[in-house]
Amino acid sequence: MSTIFSKTIFNELRREGTLCDAVIRVEDVGFRVHRIVLCNSSTFFRELFCNLSGPSEHQVFSFSQVSPITMSLILDFIYTGSMVVTEENVLELLAGAESFSVGGVMKACCLFLEQRLNTKNCVHIWMVAEFHTCPKLRQKAYLFVLHHFKEVAGFSVKFLQLSVQQLADLIEQDELNVKQESIVFEAVQRWIDYAPQERQGHMAALLSKVRLLSMSSSYLVETVIKNNLVRKCVSCMTLVIDAMRTLREAHLERPLTRARLPSAVLMTIGGSEKECLTDRMDFYDVRADCWLPMNSGEKTFRVLHGCVFLNGSIYCIGGTDLNNEEPLSSAECYNPKTNEWTMIASMDCGCASARAVVYRDKIYLAGGHINGASLCRVIAYDPLSNQWSTMTPMIYARRHFGMAVLEEQLYVAGGYNNESDLCKVERFDEDSSRWSAVRDMEAPLYGFSFCVVERHFYNASNLPKLTTGFPICP
Repeated sequence: MSTIFSKTIFNELRREGTLCDAVIRVEDVGFRVHRIVLCNSSTFFRELFCNLSGPSEHQVFSFSQVSPITMSLILDFIYTGSMVVTEENVLELLAGAESFSVGGVMKACCLFLEQRLNTKNCVHIWMVAEFHTCPKLRQKAYLFVLHHFKEVAGFSVKFLQLSVQQLADLIEQDELNVKQESIVFEAVQRWIDYAPQERQGHMAALLSKVRLLSMSSSYLVETVIKNNLVRKCVSCMTLVIDAMRTLREAHLERPLTRARLPSAVLMTIGGSEKECLTDRMDFYDVRADCWLPMNSGEKTFRVLHGCVFLNGSIYCIGGTDLNNEEPLSSAECYNPKTNEWTMIASMDCGCASARAVVYRDKIYLAGGHINGASLCRVIAYDPLSNQWSTMTPMIYARRHFGMAVLEEQLYVAGGYNNESDLCKVERFDEDSSRWSAVRDMEAPLYGFSFCVVERHFYNASNLPKLTTGFPICP
């Protein structure tokens, strides 16, 4: 008997009151239930019913921690696997599910709250998740607060109700997403001003978490040092004066000087500059809206190479080197945590102008060219075994094309073969290990970037604006 069928039968019996052997009473409402069904979904009820003493038929069990409506919803979920969660009932449902150890209801409530995270409710959801021991939801909400700190600190009433320890833990995180450190200082001021009598004594503890040396000297002089609470506190003045004295020193690695980590970055690696190859790396800080250079140690000079991000590391594959003659068969991996490059297994033969993507936890490298001849070759790199495998080749040889992944399938589009530009699009399914043709692009195109947005592919080339997206059809 299937689980769905058995649930349907038990729910019908519950509604009819047939074969019920217990009553759950909440206030003046009684719910007739089957103990075996409740035992299957709740460790709380399993322990309760399995440790009964005396006659057990039709026993009445009274509870006061939830309302009749909430208990009805919890029982609906236990019997049917579904229930109606709303903004009005989600918190009481979560509390009730925790009381009765109904994991399915807790999971549904957490998912509901996670999908509705915004700058006004994220702190409250963080606190709720912490109180009800929902680690996944707690982490999601906490990261949301970190990544939207300026808006949260500026407009969330719940932010002002954080404890001093919660606020201190928050603002000392490297991941705190602020464009200027002055935002953090002003958030501390706002938190103290919410209850000045009780909180003004915490200024020193909180100021010690602010990255003072990330501020401009003018802001320190004109704003921080003129703050009344800072001026009245010896510890605060010591922090500020020390920061002003050491602001120009280089290579500091103290808590107050360590840079915040950007919430997201874009990176450029290698390529050519003024007709010369370069091994430079630059990254774009999304938070600060600026490009910055990186010094990442020794690595191979490459141009026309493939580059992907997988499992926290960056991989650069193939391309050509300084001599710009034979394509490279080498590949290397960059670890941002250690700031080091390491060589990985080389390919059987090199290629340039290929495309690389991450597909099913492997790096797929397709197409490219060797000695001017376009390739239909496809190979895959498994980082666990450090080995390359030969995959089914594409239908059309191509280089300088677009490649992207959508719904567990790999797509390639356009490019240049040995004779002309292509408008052909094909897709690969690893389960069947087959390539199949799909709808062509409206016009041939090569040398472009390719991405997926809401089940549409978009390409950006040297055209004046983004090309219109097209849906994927069989």
